[in-house]
This record gives sequence, C-alpha cells and structure tokens, in this order.
Amino acid sequence: MRVSYEWLQSFFEEPLPPPADVAHALTFGAFEIEGMEQKGDDTVFDIKVLPDRACYALSHRGIALEVAALCGKKVTYDPLRKERPALTPRASQQLSVSVEDTMRCPFYALARLEQIHVGPSPAWLVRRLEAIGQRSINTIVDATNYVMFELGTPLHAFDAKKVQGAITVRQAREGETITLLGGAECTLPAYATVIAEATYDTAIAVAGVKGGATAELTANTHSVLVEAATFDPVITRKVSQALGLRTDAAKRYESSVDEELPAYGLARVVELILEIAGGRLVGFASTELAHRARYKLGVSARDANHLLGTALTDDSLREIFVRMNVPYEEVRDPLKKVLELAPSFVGAPYKLGEKMMRSAPHTFECSTFTAYLFAQAGFSIPRVSVDQCLWGDKVVLESLEPGYLVFSNSGEGKIWNESCYFLPGKKVPEGIDHVGLYLGDGKVIHAARGPGKVVIEDLKESPGFKKVVAACRVFDKNDVRFVVDVPPERSDLRLIQDLIEEVGRVYGYERVTPQQLPPLAKKPEINQRHALTEEIRAILHESGCTEIFTYSLRGHGETMLLNALAADKNHLRATLTEAMQEELIKNERNAPLLSTGREIRLFEIGDVFPVSGEELHVAVGVRDFGKKRVAQEKEILDKVSAHMQEKYGVAPVITDSVCEWNLGGAVAQRTATAYPTLPVVATSAYYRPFSVYPFVLRDIALWAPVALDAERIQKIISEKGGPLLVRIDKFDEFSKEGRTSYAFHLVFQASDRTLSDTEVTALMDGVTGALFAQGGEPR
Repeated sequence: MRVSYEWLQSFFEEPLPPPADVAHALTFGAFEIEGMEQKGDDTVFDIKVLPDRACYALSHRGIALEVAALCGKKVTYDPLRKERPALTPRASQQLSVSVEDTMRCPFYALARLEQIHVGPSPAWLVRRLEAIGQRSINTIVDATNYVMFELGTPLHAFDAKKVQGAITVRQAREGETITLLGGAECTLPAYATVIAEATYDTAIAVAGVKGGATAELTANTHSVLVEAATFDPVITRKVSQALGLRTDAAKRYESSVDEELPAYGLARVVELILEIAGGRLVGFASTELAHRARYKLGVSARDANHLLGTALTDDSLREIFVRMNVPYEEVRDPLKKVLELAPSFVGAPYKLGEKMMRSAPHTFECSTFTAYLFAQAGFSIPRVSVDQCLWGDKVVLESLEPGYLVFSNSGEGKIWNESCYFLPGKKVPEGIDHVGLYLGDGKVIHAARGPGKVVIEDLKESPGFKKVVAACRVFDKNDVRFVVDVPPERSDLRLIQDLIEEVGRVYGYERVTPQQLPPLAKKPEINQRHALTEEIRAILHESGCTEIFTYSLRGHGETMLLNALAADKNHLRATLTEAMQEELIKNERNAPLLSTGREIRLFEIGDVFPVSGEELHVAVGVRDFGKKRVAQEKEILDKVSAHMQEKYGVAPVITDSVCEWNLGGAVAQRTATAYPTLPVVATSAYYRPFSVYPFVLRDIALWAPVALDAERIQKIISEKGGPLLVRIDKFDEFSKEGRTSYAFHLVFQASDRTLSDTEVTALMDGVTGALFAQGGEPR
C-alpha cells in the first residue's frame, strides 16, 4: 500500500520524525518498506501489508497508529475512537434499504445528499490522492476514495436520480449480467452479491467489488446516494477473482471490514462531501446493526515476560498501551472482580445457543456466562463448558474455593464426552453439559436452563448440579491484569499471544536479548530419533558426504496412494536406494560445475514405507571417476558400513554403489541424555541462482617455466575467460627437466543463453594466447 507522509502528519499535531526514521521504525516494528519515493514536498512509502494486518493497516489511519506506537507520538485525529455515529433514519420512499441475507451483508447503510456540485476536487485532496497513485475524478468519487484510504472503509456513490425505488442487497440471479463502470459487461457468478434497485430489480453494483454504469455519476448529477456496508469476505474474494477485478475495495472487504466501521466511514464522507461539494444531507437509511460486546483480552507483566523473555513491569505495560492508543482497564484483583461482578447478573435471561459476543451481557447460556465473567477480569477461556473444564487446572471437589468453576452432568442438555474446540479428540468419559461459578459458603451462580435465568443456589440442592463431575481453577496467580478493549477493526487480536506480540513489537524486539530468553517450565525429553539422525548427519558430513532430499512419492512401490497427485507419484517409496542412484547420475553429469574432485559422495536420511510399516532409513551413495571406479566405490562404502556396524549395530543392504540401513533398531536401543553438539563452520559462501543452461567443459594442458606457477596461470585464465568462465580446477601437475606440466578443467556457462562453440573457442584462444605469451608451451 502507498502511504503519504504528509497525509500521516494530518493525524498528529506534533511533527513526525523524518521520513527515513519513520521508515526505519515501521520496518523493524511493523511492516516491510518496499520503497520510498519523493513526490514534490511529500514522501510516499510503499508498505507491504500482510493479510493478517490488512483488517486495519490498509489505511492511513492504521499506519498512523503504528507510527504513533513505534515512535512515541500521540494521535490527535482519530474518528474511530469517538462514539459510533448514529445514522438517524428519515422516512422516505426514496431512502430505504433491505438485505435478503445478513450473512452476505451484515450491515448496509445509505446517505442521501441533494444540491451537491460534481466538479473538480480541491488541490489538497487531489495532491494526496495523486501522491498514492490515485487519479482524481470528481468531488464525490474523490471523497469516497479519500475516506477509504484514510479509514479503510470502502464506499460507493450512486446518482440518486438513476436509482428507481429502494435499494436491495441480494444474491445474483442465474446468468445475470451487469455493465460495470468503464463500460465492460460481465456475467455474474450465481454466488455473487449485488446491489439492486427495487423497482426493476436491476443490479447497479457488484457488492464489495465495483459499481455499475447504470447509476454512474456525471457532471449533471445533483443528488447522490452514498453506500457504506460490510460484505462476506469469502464471497467477495471469490467474485473478485472470478471477474478478474482486484479493486481497492475488494482487497479491504476480503480482509473483513468490521461491522462498526461503515457508520464511521459514512459519517466522515458526508462531512467531506458537504465541505468540498456543497449541498445538504437529506438523511440516512440502514439495516439494524446487531449488538456485539467488545472483545476483551487481558495480560499481566508476568504473562508478557514469560512469553517474550523480557523484564517488563506494570509501568511498562501502561506506557505501551497508551502508545498503542487502545482503551484498557487495570484490574488489580481479578478474582475479586469476578466474584463481585457475577451477582450483578442475577435474573439475566438464559438462552440456549447464544454466542457471547452477540448476546452477553443481555442473555447467557451457562458457559457464555462464565466465559464473560472471566473475560472482564482479563482471562480468555473457551466458550464451551467441556473445553473450560479441560482448559483450567483440575482441583478436587472437597477443596472448592470462591472463583472455581464447577462442572456437572445434569442430563438436561447435550452431554459432551470429548473436547469441542480446545483439544479436539480429548475424551471426557464422565460427560459434561453444565458449568457454574462457585461463590463460597456452598453457593454457586450459573445461567440455569430450568428457571431460564441466572440464579444463585446451594450447590448441593441445585437441580443443575445433582451430578458434579469436576472442578477447576482458572488462574492461580492474582497478578494485576491489563484488560484491553480490542478495537473493532483489530480482528487480528483474538488470543493473549496476539496481544503479547503487540506488546513485544512496541517494546522493541531488538531489546529482547539472548540472556532474557524465557525459562523452560520443564526440561524436554530427548527425542532419540532426532538425536540419532543428527549424530549420523554429523558423521557423514565429516566423511565428505553431501546431504540430499528426494521426493517420497514414486511411480511404484509397496504402498499405493488412493488419491495420487500424478501417475508417476502414486506410491510411497519403499527404499531410498532408487532415488539415490538417480541423483548419483545427475550429479556425475554436472560434476564439473560442482567441484567434487574425483568422486561424488551423497547421503539421505528419511522415512520409507514398505508394507511392514513406516521406517527410518539412511542411504549413502558413491560415484568415483577414477580408472578403478568400482574398487574405489566399494572401498569407501565398506569403510562407512564398518563404522555404522560398529557404532549402531546395523548392517546395510548394498545395491551397486549405494548402501542403505534401517535405523529402527538403533533408535529403539538409544538412551542418549543430550543432543549431539554439531560443529559451527564459519563460511563466506553466499547464495546465487544456478543457470538452467548447459555448461561447456574444456581442458588446457601446458608446459610452464619456473616463473609461471599454478597460481599465476589460474589468474591469467580467470582474466581472459571473463564472466562466462564459472570454474577452474587443476587436475594434473608434474615436473620434468626443469619444467612443470599443468592441466586444468575450464567450465563455461551463461545464465541467460546456451553458449555456442564459436564463443567458447574465442575465449579459449584468448586464454592460450596469453599463457603462451608468458612462456607457456602446449603439451
């Protein structure tokens, strides 16, 4: 996303750091800066916003909040931190909306403005849009684009005189077509969502993607309808891809625009249109915005330090949350808050199947009641009762204390005999269908199905707890907790780990030193299989072998796949030998490029799948280029085999130039208490892409005088061979009668083409000519 430095400054009263410092802070604390460009007096950043942060960061406001947190600046202009605007409706046949399916469109709103002037936008608005690569069109379209890039909320404007009747949001008809802005006509997929005018039931826009030409604005437009909405992100993405329209609006909708944001965006764009295009506001029309509790996440300094390995204090967290510009409550005694808050909900209605975010604190079911209570104290526990039981620390029933959760098998609801979401597949044989909060003195408070409300009862007499099966403690440390009201646009913050990551980013990852790594709760057990493979890997590396990794799927084998990827990948490999032999041939063919000397040594450690079951194997392959090829290969493999037999007691299966061992027995017999210490090798090697074009191998042999030694010869060859000479290897040297004979392999290769014989011959002529000029003679 392109972001204007001048535009960012509009969110602050105090001056921002220089653009280079802002870019540095964002790079090391939030996003990768892919480029910076000077646009007159402005600097434009090209910021790579990844999908997990697109929900808020595809806007100048979102980036401004990051700059504020990372640079210690205070945001003074932030419309989204004000109370959500009330879109007061006006009864009018010309201003009404309906939505057929609220899953497709959870919220839809319109504003109608009259007597507006469609013309050129003011210079400041044009300058900011053009800085980020947007073409100025007219006052109304520019206003909707401006607010989208300012707050992240897409908007669209229709010519109100061209819309017949009310607005309807519905699913596309089979084979329905629409002419889009710009004149392109397309057939809509049946799963698309469209904005239609009710009188003729004609689509005037593809929801979340692009507007239609039917209600396009012109210079003669004086009455507009401005749309703000939320659309299903999955449907929006599928439609955008199907139509090949990757619009700025679609990018934001497919990243889940929060249901609360359109109201802010619509109020802001109305304000801007009245400022730059005149006119008057007729009124608003919108669907009902469902109640939703603010998502809460809590964290203590202990939590953050345990995960980050820092030494943060409560004061540190206060400063960080202020810099993040998020509202928070400091709960000094979480257990006390839970116990004091719980009785205030006595009498609240019980409703089966309610979700906490949508119903609490107005209605509850048993588990949403307990989850809601602990969320207010900064503890996010699972929503379902059986998961709450598995999540907490089990305690014996005889030691119940105030604040513990009590679980029963009442037989009144669905009995959960295994985890629902928290630990899928984890069995709970006793079965759980109900949960309550123990208050002490034998009392329990719970959202009860029978009375249909939240009640306080004696635990031993309550019908819901006739069969108590478990109890658990939600937390054992009553630390000060910072309970953050997660801003609606931050859908990326849903777990305590997400919040701690934000704390770490603002604190600065560079301040987390190796000495502050979090302590291990317990020493992990040694994985004997992994320890063995690391040990063997080190041994084979030391013996000059290079590790390879080959594909587990083959065209034949002992274990066939039911859903094969391809005809030549329809079996799992039964051995490593076959692939190893193939790789030896490939490496031999490319040996001149690899500087492997007179032999190739390869090894692979991996799983194989014979009919007897999965096994861990290691294979070693050798290919020698000498005259006594077979004997040399056998000698090398014999040495490796003897070492493996002596150290691990495993015998190989030998096929041609490959040895393969089954390591299953060696793993079973191991009792290592530590992982092997692998050597750290300092190297100046660097990565570069390999050429896909063939190489050309040439040899040169010459008699050289004493003054022309091997080092001097290689320097001359390198200078005359130029960039196409990729390797020089000396393979022969001997002296006779005061002269020395040298022989070299020369490898030529281009990265962009196949070399011709003429090119290589010309280079070789230059090499030989230079050597002979220094006293060399052909041999």
